[in-house]
Amino acid sequence: MLPTDDAALLARWWDAIFHRVSVRSFDPQPIPESFLHRLTKTIDLLQKAAPSARAVILGDEPRDILRGAAYGLFVGAQGYIALLGSPKEERIDQQIGYLGEGLVLEATALGLGTCWVGGMFRASKMAKKLASPGERVYAIIPLGYPASRQGYGHRVLKGLARSKGRKDLATICPFFHQAPPWVKAGVETARLAPSAMNRQPWRFTLQDDRVILTAAGIDTPFVSKKLDCGIALLHFELGARHAGWEGHWEWLDAPRIAAFYP
Repeated sequence: MLPTDDAALLARWWDAIFHRVSVRSFDPQPIPESFLHRLTKTIDLLQKAAPSARAVILGDEPRDILRGAAYGLFVGAQGYIALLGSPKEERIDQQIGYLGEGLVLEATALGLGTCWVGGMFRASKMAKKLASPGERVYAIIPLGYPASRQGYGHRVLKGLARSKGRKDLATICPFFHQAPPWVKAGVETARLAPSAMNRQPWRFTLQDDRVILTAAGIDTPFVSKKLDCGIALLHFELGARHAGWEGHWEWLDAPRIAAFYP
């Protein structure tokens, strides 16, 4: 599914996985136009793999679109990305996750801070501003240089999400210790993916020569676990590629998400 063989870009995203953290307090320094241009090019690239999803970059602070007290949890962002799509499109949540996480990794590689925001914004107000008929806004990603100190909002949301807790490898992939090296690399990289409330709903199984990704657990009110799994799809793919193994994802019906064929 990765829509590029650009080794430098893939290496940059791989490295960004290990540097990405959720940033909620930002420095007032403006985002360079060259960075916004890079992110726009990344959208064009990723939409080859996620054609039903759409991303719009806005170069202003998301003050007016955050709900009530939520604005105090995200301070000083100098721009944001809105992720949109039609609920009628098959697998839109997965595609939103895949597209959005690619932008998160590119922004991280540029030295910018990001944070997935899935329910604390005025979706109807944003839809009137940005959406085409039938579309909705699935998530936003604030952008900016990270502040030297993260504030109260960061501590609150980090505590709610238990952000340092990661599920055991044997939980997300029961056959992990018997898996070939490229599968281990993919699963270990997927394990580092962000998810709503850090629920980590992805589960990997091996069937014949393919890896099956399934969504487990319950959905939260605002963010589908399928969106989280879309994020994990990209992470797994980057991990397998870094281990020297190319392949592609094929979509499956729920509750399964996709199958990776080497």
